[in-house]
Amino acid sequence: MNEVIAQLPGIADIHPLQPDHQIQGLLNIYYEMQDMLAICAGMDAVTLQPVAGAQGEFTAIRCIQEYFRNKGELQRNKVIVPDSAH
Repeated sequence: MNEVIAQLPGIADIHPLQPDHQIQGLLNIYYEMQDMLAICAGMDAVTLQPVAGAQGEFTAIRCIQEYFRNKGELQRNKVIVPDSAH
């Protein structure tokens, strides 16, 4: 997310346990961003979570796995990973 937007009042000071009804504006920003990214990527949907690291890599692998499962290509069960990966 753009650093300027991330520092705006009402966004920068949100607590992880804050009630949903108090953060509807931010949730709307996330929803619209997901829609825009999906359109740009030519996909039905995208996710903004997790954001990086091993959790992001795991999420990507699971998405790829589901893609091939939906295509009926269950034999595709190996991934080539560079040494520089986690």
